[in-house]
Amino acid sequence: MSEKDDGIEIRIEGLVKTLRGNHVLDGVNLEIKRAETFVIIGRSGTGKSVLLKHIIGLMQPDKGHILIAGEDITRMNEEEMRHVRKRVGMLFQGAALLNSLTVGQNVGLGLTEGGHHGEKEVESVVKEKLALVGLDGKQDLMPAEISGGMKKRVGLARALALEPEVLLYDEPTAGLDPVMSQNIDDLIVSMKKQLNMTSVVVTHDMISTLTIADRVAMLDDGKIVTVGTPREIENSSEPVVREFIKRDANWRRKS
Repeated sequence: MSEKDDGIEIRIEGLVKTLRGNHVLDGVNLEIKRAETFVIIGRSGTGKSVLLKHIIGLMQPDKGHILIAGEDITRMNEEEMRHVRKRVGMLFQGAALLNSLTVGQNVGLGLTEGGHHGEKEVESVVKEKLALVGLDGKQDLMPAEISGGMKKRVGLARALALEPEVLLYDEPTAGLDPVMSQNIDDLIVSMKKQLNMTSVVVTHDMISTLTIADRVAMLDDGKIVTVGTPREIENSSEPVVREFIKRDANWRRKS
């Protein structure tokens, strides 16, 4: 923690990242409060997932800083980052399950890889986290035997297994039907209530955003266009925000 606890869990300052000559992140500044669900919206290809990968240390910025609980992760070596990643979990867009492992083995993977947990302890954590996401008793199934929505839940259980302080979600409702999307949204809201966890969600889904967010930021052309509550974003006069919301509504009418 920083010497002065100002309630900010993640602080992003002047973040710049250029990929293949494109300014994917172009001076991003954000403050994400402790225990809030912060949603980042924007069109595909605007750098949302790249921003998440910087927060978890999978990518390094060209310029700028990311502070998590007051610690600047952009100045850390790989050993120090391993400790940070135990505090920051991530639900990847495709759940990223290993098809050769059972559901339970996937959930316990981070614990068994560390080598510091006994078999009984891992089994207990796996059962607890699967129950938390509504998959009690499913540990012996294989990924090929479960639906896309269940795979997302397994990925979430795996992220929760290391008891993170911050959880990152990359397009958690992508590829799901409306019912499954609502289930995932309900789960994100439930996780916040039960665990008081800081959550950062990247999505292009406005219905999901209005359901789960405490605050919302829009990322466009590598820059943060606006930050506000869901209702403030919904009623924004910013042209790029209005266009995004309109396009999302039109896509839903056609689907």
